[in-house]
Amino acid sequence: MRWVLPWLLDRVATSQELLIVWSVAWAIGVAALTDILGFSIEVGAFLAGFALASTRYREQVHASLSGLRDFLLLFFFIVLGAELDFAAIGAQVPLAIALSIFVLLGTPIIMIGIMSLMGYPARVGFLAGLAIAQISEFSLILIALTRDVGLIDDEIVGLITLVALITIGGSSYLIPYSGRIATRIEPLLARLQRRNPRADAPAASSGYDAIVFGHGRFGSQLIRELVAEGCRVLLVEWDPFAEVRLEGENISERVDVVFGDARSPDFPETLPLHDVRFIISTVPDVDTNLVLSDALRRHGAACPIAVTVHTDDQAASYRQALIAGTISIVLHPFRDAADDALKALQQLERAAPDDDR
Repeated sequence: MRWVLPWLLDRVATSQELLIVWSVAWAIGVAALTDILGFSIEVGAFLAGFALASTRYREQVHASLSGLRDFLLLFFFIVLGAELDFAAIGAQVPLAIALSIFVLLGTPIIMIGIMSLMGYPARVGFLAGLAIAQISEFSLILIALTRDVGLIDDEIVGLITLVALITIGGSSYLIPYSGRIATRIEPLLARLQRRNPRADAPAASSGYDAIVFGHGRFGSQLIRELVAEGCRVLLVEWDPFAEVRLEGENISERVDVVFGDARSPDFPETLPLHDVRFIISTVPDVDTNLVLSDALRRHGAACPIAVTVHTDDQAASYRQALIAGTISIVLHPFRDAADDALKALQQLERAAPDDDR
């Protein structure tokens, strides 16, 4: 993983087809080796994928093999379903429902505790917990292996499979509505919020030209442009590793970071709102920006407030806020980038000689 695979993949990756064939051959070879050594082929295939994931070609391999993975996954579920005895499952429905409720509700609670220790807000832990609140197909592989070696019987396999079906089906509805669910239980999440000294401490009193919420792709580029124009920026982030990324960009001298949640209605009170020239939210969530802009105005922000959208439908949601003056402008980075690209191409075409057109 450290010395052989990177060197080998640098040569294999020159051809997309060769990379796909080699990745499949690598997985089969490691699986066969583990089978010869007395382990399961599933463990060998998992170790092969784990080794590939440690290289810089992991995204390319993942994208290339996604179709093959989905195709073979179909046969896995067919074989698994063919081995189930539904007559035995009927008596296990009450226990399966109880275990499914534990997985669907317990996982977000556990994730809130873990991510709070890492410095993330309770809302982030809750959303992450909903995204993994199911028993995955990998769990079914493990339970099938334990049955093959005689540690459990078919009744337990049926119980775990039934729990997997319930949790996978339930989480498929929880994930799309996770934002609405989190908003509904916001008071409960506030009680579970671990107090963080960085979140409660006020930022520096003055000297900032702009306050930027979010350090994603658009936010990070926006901060670079502001620093290039000589501005001092206060970055508000819920990610505790934002400072580390800023140090890697060599702009940390003109950018300060304060840890906070844009959805908290009381957090803007700790910010130096009266001295800044403008406030920009690069968070594309409409509900978050509406809550944030109202809180900023309520706590005395008189400067222009800009919000970010990714689609025209999102932009239409700010019509009332624009009329009321709560929000000053809606930024559409994807559309603006396309407009700039088109203008650059048109200028290039006009500047080219007639023979080159």
